[in-house]
Amino acid sequence: MTSQPVRFLHWPGQQGFKERIGLSLIFLLFFYAFYGGAAVAADFIPWRFHVGFEFEKKIPFIPESALIYLSLTGLMILALFVVRQFSHLKRLVSILCIQTKVATVCFVLIPVENNFPVRPIDDITYIFLLADAVNLTNNEVPSLHVCFAFTLAAVTAHYGQLWQRILLLFWSVAIAISTMTMHEHNLIDLLGGIILSGWGVMKWRHHLASDDLHESL
Repeated sequence: MTSQPVRFLHWPGQQGFKERIGLSLIFLLFFYAFYGGAAVAADFIPWRFHVGFEFEKKIPFIPESALIYLSLTGLMILALFVVRQFSHLKRLVSILCIQTKVATVCFVLIPVENNFPVRPIDDITYIFLLADAVNLTNNEVPSLHVCFAFTLAAVTAHYGQLWQRILLLFWSVAIAISTMTMHEHNLIDLLGGIILSGWGVMKWRHHLASDDLHESL
């Protein structure tokens, strides 16, 4: 008798759903307190670093890629219904908070100005304006958008089959590329986000392995 494959999506029950929504709201408040605070604080720093490469100026501005950029919200919602145990979800949120704090320090101490030319006004769309407003200003290296995309994709991929893992990888890569085609982030910003994401994924997997060890004892 063959065992049924574990479902990718998980319904936590009504009470569990309420707990996850509450955790999400706490994270959003935390995130915008630090992320928004960094945007304000960086305005008082008199210097700016330019870390872009010359070839990046030739990357076309594609405002429609804002749809992909904003799909990070979908990844966040997906994690709520994929991560099985609430303790693991809390650990994930804790890691996202630490990543936010690390990035905030970088935003304030190492304020960066991106290397892209001025965006043509005629090409700007409403969906781009929404994405640009969410992104705020002065928040460049590391890209938290890329950091969160790769962290969430890796965590949710842990529960998926091979084809789902591949789709999640492509999704996170597409989000990373969208930050450049929107002229929001330079390549250095992306690399910083990926490195910070790698640390977060390692911490989450260590927590997972630690829980498995305790259960086996």
